[in-house]
Amino acid sequence: MEDKGKVVYLDKAEHHSVMRPTAKLGSRRLMHTTGLGKALLAAFPAEKIQYLLGDGEIPGKTPYSKVTPPDILQDMQEIRRRGYSIDDREDNLEMYCIGSAIYDHSNQPVASISVASMYSSMTPEREEMIVRLVKEAALKLSRQLGYSGEKLYMVQE
Repeated sequence: MEDKGKVVYLDKAEHHSVMRPTAKLGSRRLMHTTGLGKALLAAFPAEKIQYLLGDGEIPGKTPYSKVTPPDILQDMQEIRRRGYSIDDREDNLEMYCIGSAIYDHSNQPVASISVASMYSSMTPEREEMIVRLVKEAALKLSRQLGYSGEKLYMVQE
């Protein structure tokens, strides 16, 4: 969920591998560099995105992080068109993450869900499967919260 311009991790399930994502429950991360944060950020109107990014310098986490308002806003448009977010080593050089927004009964974005994988193990087939599962889970959770929309994202001009 978004809190004071950051994404806060509320729950997670982990695979039993040696390598694991570093996000701990309750931790706060940049919205524009994480799959979870980008998924939620893209669901907000442009004015709210601009407000959350602020007027100052936009920090990055890796060389792949987008750190200018035009680049971030372009990324949000791509997420809306695609229907899901991608964090391609933007928050952690070893991780690739796919996410989507979750909406409530008033059709407002309230949270997001994502799957993180090692960048080195992401194949086009694996990505396609994760995208399908993340979008299905996001829509199912949204429906459980009373969401009545048909799509998870609307393209904003």
